[in-house]
Amino acid sequence: MTGNGLVRGVLVLVAASGVLAATAGAADEKEVIGAWKLSYSPGGGEDRTATLSVTKEGSGLKGKFVEEPDRKFDVTKIAFKDGKLTFSTRTERDGEPSTATWECKVKGDAIEGWADYMYQGGSGSLSFKGKRLAAQPEG
Repeated sequence: MTGNGLVRGVLVLVAASGVLAATAGAADEKEVIGAWKLSYSPGGGEDRTATLSVTKEGSGLKGKFVEEPDRKFDVTKIAFKDGKLTFSTRTERDGEPSTATWECKVKGDAIEGWADYMYQGGSGSLSFKGKRLAAQPEG
């Protein structure tokens, strides 16, 4: 193979690798799209549940996070790569901002990970688990 043929062969291989990587990334996102019921204990013997809904929007993901009974959080920086979902949440509690960064592994219909949070000048971490909720019928 001549020098030019080798260069063309490498360029074709690089282009094909990029297409395969983009396709694999798109397929990976499908693993996380849907609604998830999360359970966690922020401390003080208190147990909480929340619903995380992940949807596809354009070339990225969008999330909604609602802690029961009805506390809504803003969701930002949501990403899914290599089986790992990460996102940030923000809300107001007692007039003070409450923020958290969540990181978890998705395995089929189960999700498990950690969140680092800040509230009223303090910070901490909590572990959480969750399960995918059944899809709701359209209509």
